[in-house]
Amino acid sequence: MGVIIDTLIIALGEPTILTKAFPGCEINRLTPADSTIQRYRVALKDEDEQSYFDFLQDNCMAMTSNRFYFRMKSDKSFADRMRGRFAGNCGRK
Repeated sequence: MGVIIDTLIIALGEPTILTKAFPGCEINRLTPADSTIQRYRVALKDEDEQSYFDFLQDNCMAMTSNRFYFRMKSDKSFADRMRGRFAGNCGRK
C-alpha cells in the first residue's frame, strides 16, 4: 500500500463522506468556493486502492473520480470486474 492521489468532481458537502470513511485523508479544494460543483484533490496514505474504488462505487462517486475513470478506460479486466460489481448495487450497502 502506498499513497492514493485522486481528483474528484463533487458537490460542496460530499468531502465529509470521504473524511468519515478515511479519517486520515487530506482533501484540498481546487476550485473557487462559490462554484456549485467542486474539484478536490484527495490524498489517502496507506490505503488499498481496491477498497478505495469499492468505497467510491458503494457511495455512487466512482465516475466523479479521475483515477477510477482512467483505470476503467485503460484496464479491461478492471473495467469488467467493476461493471459486474456495479450492476444494480449503486446506493446499496
